[in-house]
Amino acid sequence: MKWLATTFLCLLTITASAEPQQPNPPNVVALPLFMVCSDIDPEPGLNKNFEEIPFIEGDATINIGGGRQVQGKLQMFLRQDMSSFTIMFNVGEDMYCMVMTGENLGPFVKGDPL
Repeated sequence: MKWLATTFLCLLTITASAEPQQPNPPNVVALPLFMVCSDIDPEPGLNKNFEEIPFIEGDATINIGGGRQVQGKLQMFLRQDMSSFTIMFNVGEDMYCMVMTGENLGPFVKGDPL
């Protein structure tokens, strides 16, 4: 299964780099991102190493360039004191991609708090 994930990621990189670059609309910047993917379920490791537990999940889409998209499942793992979190993107049943990790999660407050 690991060879499948590696092949998939290599093909995405080759395909993305072979596409002609289209200009962005004004005030829009394309931010290339890199995700590490594996066939290993991250939940046990996130719980053991960071005390993060499943918090939310939902259907999600990632744009990969050239008008293409990858459908999957977004999962957020959160430490109970909200001091750390991890966001994963699951493609199919056996590929788990780490989108980001972070610290000090809290409510979004803009302007005067309620």
